[in-house]
Amino acid sequence: MPSSTARARRLRPAGLLVLVALLAGACGSDRQAGVGVERLQADIAFGVEQPGDDLAPGGDPGAGAAVRPGLASTRAPVPGRRMQDQDRSFLDVLPPVAQRRECPPAAIDAFPAETAPLNAEEPPAEGLWRWRSQGTQRLTGVDQELPIDLFRNRLVRNVEVVNPTTWTFETVEREFSQTGPGDLVIRTFRVRTDARSSRANALAFEARTGEPDRGVSLVREERLDDDGNVVSVFAPIPAILILPLQVFPGEEYSTGGVDPRSGQAMQLQAKVVGRDRVDACGEILEGWLVEGTLTRTGAPARPYRYIVAPHLGGILLMEATEAVTAIGSYQIEHTIAQIEPDPLPEED
Repeated sequence: MPSSTARARRLRPAGLLVLVALLAGACGSDRQAGVGVERLQADIAFGVEQPGDDLAPGGDPGAGAAVRPGLASTRAPVPGRRMQDQDRSFLDVLPPVAQRRECPPAAIDAFPAETAPLNAEEPPAEGLWRWRSQGTQRLTGVDQELPIDLFRNRLVRNVEVVNPTTWTFETVEREFSQTGPGDLVIRTFRVRTDARSSRANALAFEARTGEPDRGVSLVREERLDDDGNVVSVFAPIPAILILPLQVFPGEEYSTGGVDPRSGQAMQLQAKVVGRDRVDACGEILEGWLVEGTLTRTGAPARPYRYIVAPHLGGILLMEATEAVTAIGSYQIEHTIAQIEPDPLPEED
């Protein structure tokens, strides 16, 4: 079985809404995420819930498209902030229209090449990862569920090693929504593998005390529209703890932070359920499943589920959500769809 170090060496060098047109009088008539939220256009788990991206009912983007353009750009940009030149390549590799791709399922007896460890050992490999989104949606006035099955790219980039036990990295993706082309979302994560923590009883599945960012944490999120405007920034203090390290299965924990500039606050009440697996189009990846309740200023509390892979540097393998939107509702689960990333696009 290859070690995570060997995997990283091998990787680094490599390293809608499109609504179906429902004609008057001709309305035609996979896996649910199992979590809920009452909020318009809720998607990115840790982001500001604002209009975004594209959804193809039935996974058939482009057929009878009725896109609502310009929604993201109608919001006031953050003064003085614009997309950096190096980020403009995102517009090519993260297009507004999602794609369909072949994705064979893993064999029933397939197992992951690596078991999810209790701690991370080294940073993630930079690269472009394919992700799959599956679920169902309903449109207002249509008494029928429509399937969602589409693919989109996510980037892992700007990996920076602070010291042997701490590193940061960014992920870049397109937001998913039911109301038009979506924002580009850049999230910055920090991973600390030796942060101080303690428990009163080593045998009890109780909350640990210690440093707020004692593991994988969200430290920043930016949203950019396709005009290059930064429309929101969330940089909580302290950072939002996503997964404590080292991992204790069954541990419950609470984390929260406030952005000092915007005043936006976020709190996550969570539990490490245990190891769980993702079918990455025929190959199995394993990580740690976390289930919790996410609360943010101005939005109702909502359940949230995700899987983190410590042996891949702390990246996410799955995010699940559902929402009631301006035009209906959806339930969706986003999962990583390849086990090794493609090279990052070259900067212009």
